[in-house]
Amino acid sequence: MRLEQYLLNEKYLERIKTRKGSVEIFINPSRKELIESNGKYGIRFIADNKTKKLYVWNAYDANHFDVWKQLKGKELPYIDVDMFHGLAETKGGKVILKETHQVRVWVFDKQDDKIKQLYKNFQWMNKYIDISNLYKILELELTNIALF
Repeated sequence: MRLEQYLLNEKYLERIKTRKGSVEIFINPSRKELIESNGKYGIRFIADNKTKKLYVWNAYDANHFDVWKQLKGKELPYIDVDMFHGLAETKGGKVILKETHQVRVWVFDKQDDKIKQLYKNFQWMNKYIDISNLYKILELELTNIALF
Protein backbone atom coordinates (compact mmCIF):
# COMPACT_ATOMS: atom_id res chain seq x y z
CA MET A 1 0.00 0.00 0.00
CA ARG A 2 1.09 3.48 -0.68
CA LEU A 3 1.84 5.86 2.16
CA GLU A 4 -0.35 8.63 0.79
CA GLN A 5 -3.42 6.50 1.37
CA TYR A 6 -2.85 6.98 5.09
CA LEU A 7 -2.16 10.71 4.97
CA LEU A 8 -5.76 11.79 5.32
CA ASN A 9 -6.86 15.33 6.09
CA GLU A 10 -8.40 16.02 9.47
CA LYS A 11 -11.23 18.53 9.59
CA TYR A 12 -14.23 19.68 11.55
CA LEU A 13 -17.19 19.29 9.26
CA GLU A 14 -20.17 20.95 10.82
CA ARG A 15 -22.83 20.90 13.46
CA ILE A 16 -26.01 19.28 12.15
CA LYS A 17 -29.51 19.27 13.58
CA THR A 18 -30.80 16.04 15.08
CA ARG A 19 -33.87 14.89 16.94
CA LYS A 20 -32.03 15.59 20.20
CA GLY A 21 -30.73 19.02 19.21
CA SER A 22 -27.47 19.12 17.30
CA VAL A 23 -24.21 17.21 17.00
CA GLU A 24 -20.65 18.05 15.91
CA ILE A 25 -19.41 15.90 13.04
CA PHE A 26 -15.69 15.44 12.41
CA ILE A 27 -14.11 14.06 9.25
CA ASN A 28 -10.89 12.08 9.67
CA PRO A 29 -10.51 13.49 13.19
CA SER A 30 -7.32 14.15 15.07
CA ARG A 31 -6.72 11.90 18.08
CA LYS A 32 -7.86 14.76 20.34
CA GLU A 33 -11.11 15.23 18.39
CA LEU A 34 -11.74 11.50 18.42
CA ILE A 35 -11.30 11.30 22.19
CA GLU A 36 -13.49 14.40 22.66
CA SER A 37 -16.24 12.76 20.58
CA ASN A 38 -16.32 9.86 23.01
CA GLY A 39 -19.28 10.34 25.33
CA LYS A 40 -21.03 8.13 27.84
CA TYR A 41 -22.22 5.86 25.02
CA GLY A 42 -19.06 5.97 22.93
CA ILE A 43 -18.43 7.18 19.40
CA ARG A 44 -20.54 6.50 16.34
CA PHE A 45 -18.83 6.42 12.99
CA ILE A 46 -19.47 6.05 9.28
CA ALA A 47 -16.50 5.24 7.06
CA ASP A 48 -16.64 5.65 3.30
CA ASN A 49 -13.99 3.55 1.57
CA LYS A 50 -14.42 5.27 -1.79
CA THR A 51 -13.52 8.70 -0.38
CA LYS A 52 -11.42 7.42 2.57
CA LYS A 53 -13.45 9.64 4.88
CA LEU A 54 -14.34 8.75 8.43
CA TYR A 55 -17.22 10.69 9.99
CA VAL A 56 -17.41 10.58 13.81
CA TRP A 57 -19.65 12.04 16.50
CA ASN A 58 -20.81 11.44 20.06
CA ALA A 59 -22.91 8.26 20.00
CA TYR A 60 -25.63 9.68 22.25
CA ASP A 61 -26.40 12.65 20.02
CA ALA A 62 -27.50 10.98 16.77
CA ASN A 63 -27.79 7.67 14.94
CA HIS A 64 -26.00 6.67 11.73
CA PHE A 65 -28.99 7.00 9.46
CA ASP A 66 -29.95 10.51 10.58
CA VAL A 67 -26.38 11.79 10.23
CA TRP A 68 -25.90 10.32 6.75
CA LYS A 69 -29.25 11.71 5.60
CA GLN A 70 -28.27 15.18 6.86
CA LEU A 71 -24.80 15.02 5.31
CA LYS A 72 -25.56 13.43 1.96
CA GLY A 73 -29.31 13.93 1.47
CA LYS A 74 -29.85 10.21 0.91
CA GLU A 75 -30.24 6.96 2.82
CA LEU A 76 -27.20 5.21 4.27
CA PRO A 77 -26.43 2.00 2.37
CA TYR A 78 -26.83 -0.64 5.06
CA ILE A 79 -25.09 -3.56 3.40
CA ASP A 80 -22.18 -2.37 1.30
CA VAL A 81 -18.51 -3.42 1.33
CA ASP A 82 -17.49 0.20 0.68
CA MET A 83 -19.38 1.62 3.68
CA PHE A 84 -18.76 0.70 7.30
CA HIS A 85 -20.59 2.02 10.33
CA GLY A 86 -20.68 1.15 13.97
CA LEU A 87 -19.76 2.15 17.50
CA ALA A 88 -16.30 2.63 19.00
CA GLU A 89 -15.02 3.35 22.49
CA THR A 90 -11.81 4.43 24.15
CA LYS A 91 -9.91 1.83 26.16
CA GLY A 92 -6.45 2.30 27.54
CA GLY A 93 -5.81 5.36 25.40
CA LYS A 94 -6.87 3.57 22.18
CA VAL A 95 -10.09 3.89 20.23
CA ILE A 96 -11.43 0.44 19.38
CA LEU A 97 -14.39 -0.99 17.53
CA LYS A 98 -17.17 -1.81 19.99
CA GLU A 99 -19.94 -3.10 17.74
CA THR A 100 -21.39 -3.12 14.26
CA HIS A 101 -24.75 -4.50 13.22
CA GLN A 102 -24.11 -3.81 9.58
CA VAL A 103 -22.71 -7.24 8.75
CA ARG A 104 -25.30 -9.36 10.58
CA VAL A 105 -26.99 -10.30 7.30
CA TRP A 106 -23.67 -11.52 5.89
CA VAL A 107 -23.01 -13.54 9.04
CA PHE A 108 -26.44 -15.21 8.89
CA ASP A 109 -26.10 -15.92 5.17
CA LYS A 110 -22.56 -17.29 5.65
CA GLN A 111 -21.12 -14.69 3.27
CA ASP A 112 -17.63 -14.70 4.77
CA ASP A 113 -16.16 -13.34 1.55
CA LYS A 114 -18.03 -10.05 2.03
CA ILE A 115 -16.91 -9.76 5.65
CA LYS A 116 -13.31 -10.39 4.59
CA GLN A 117 -13.63 -7.78 1.82
CA LEU A 118 -15.03 -5.22 4.27
CA TYR A 119 -12.19 -5.92 6.71
CA LYS A 120 -9.61 -5.58 3.93
CA ASN A 121 -11.19 -2.43 2.49
CA PHE A 122 -11.14 -0.61 5.82
CA GLN A 123 -7.61 -1.22 7.04
CA TRP A 124 -7.00 2.51 6.52
CA MET A 125 -9.41 3.11 9.44
CA ASN A 126 -6.89 1.69 11.91
CA LYS A 127 -5.26 5.13 11.94
CA TYR A 128 -8.37 6.25 13.82
CA ILE A 129 -10.27 3.25 15.17
CA ASP A 130 -8.70 -0.15 15.77
CA ILE A 131 -10.93 -2.61 13.89
CA SER A 132 -8.75 -5.68 14.46
CA ASN A 133 -11.40 -7.16 16.77
CA LEU A 134 -14.11 -7.25 14.06
CA TYR A 135 -14.22 -11.05 13.87
CA LYS A 136 -14.27 -11.40 17.65
CA ILE A 137 -17.24 -9.00 17.83
CA LEU A 138 -19.09 -10.96 15.15
CA GLU A 139 -18.50 -14.25 16.96
CA LEU A 140 -19.81 -12.77 20.20
CA GLU A 141 -22.84 -11.37 18.42
CA LEU A 142 -23.60 -14.77 16.88
CA THR A 143 -23.32 -16.42 20.29
CA ASN A 144 -25.68 -13.88 21.83
CA ILE A 145 -28.21 -14.31 19.02
CA ALA A 146 -28.08 -18.12 19.34
CA LEU A 147 -29.09 -17.79 22.99
CA PHE A 148 -32.47 -16.31 22.04
